[in-house]
Amino acid sequence: LFRSLAQYDEAEEEIEKCKIETEKIRKDNSGDVGDDDVYLEALAALATLRQAQSKYSEARMLYEEALPTARAEQGRHSALWVAGHIARYAEILRKSGEFALAEEHHREALDLRLSTVGQEEFSELEFSVSHTQLGCTMF
Repeated sequence: LFRSLAQYDEAEEEIEKCKIETEKIRKDNSGDVGDDDVYLEALAALATLRQAQSKYSEARMLYEEALPTARAEQGRHSALWVAGHIARYAEILRKSGEFALAEEHHREALDLRLSTVGQEEFSELEFSVSHTQLGCTMF
C-alpha cells in the first residue's frame, strides 16, 4: 500500500511540474496549439491520477478545465481522441454520483465514436467500451 501511495505522490509531483511549465509556456506563446495539447494531456493525466485516488471533485475540476480545449481541438485530432477525453470525464461524473450528467457525456462520446463507422479510425473496441460505460451509468 505504501509503495503505491509513494508512486502516486511521485507521479503527482511530476505531472504538477509539467502542468505548471506548460501553463508558463502557453502564456508566453499564446496561440501555439502544440502547447495546448501538452497542457491538455497534463490536465488529463492529473485528473486520471485524482480519479485513481478517489478524489473525484478534484478530478472533475481538472477535466472541466481540459474539456473545452479537447473539443476545440476536434478538427486537429481524431473523433476518437476527443471521445476518449469526454468519456473519461463522464466516468469521473459517474463515480461522483452525477449520473444524469455522466449519461449526457457518455452519449456524446458514443455519438463521436459512431461518426467514425466506415472510416479507418473506427474501433470496435472503443465502440463497445462506450456502450458498456453508458450501460453502467444508466443502471
